Amino acid sequence: MTGIPASTSRRAHGFREQPYRYRMVVLNPPRDALYAAIDARVRSMFERGLVDEVRRLVAQGFRDAPPMRSVGYVQALAAAEGKMSLADAIEDAARQTRRYAKRQMTWFRKEPGAEVLSPPYPALL
Repeated sequence: MTGIPASTSRRAHGFREQPYRYRMVVLNPPRDALYAAIDARVRSMFERGLVDEVRRLVAQGFRDAPPMRSVGYVQALAAAEGKMSLADAIEDAARQTRRYAKRQMTWFRKEPGAEVLSPPYPALL
C-alpha cells in the first residue's frame, strides 16, 4: 500500500530492539481438536456461500486479485469454474488449511520468547 518494497522497510527497521513490550502467547490445542475445528470452519464457509462470493468477485473483475490465490478462495474458484467438485473443493481447502496451521506452529515455536501453551489454558491477565 505504501509503494515501498517490504525489503526496504526491513532494512530501514534493521530489526532493532522492539520499542514496545509484548508477550507472544501461542495456543497449542491438541492436533485432532484443531483439525476438527478447521474442518468444521471450512465446511461452514462453503455452506454459507463462499462459492457464490467468489462468483461475484470474478464478475466484478477480481479473478486475478492476490486474495483469490489464498486457501479457500483457490478451491472455491475451482468449484465455481467447474474444475473441481464442491466436495473436493471443501476437502482440499480443509487439507490446505491444516497444512498452513502446521507451518504456523512450526514458525511460532521458533520465535524467541514465544510461550507455547497447551490446554487447559491459564488466565493470561
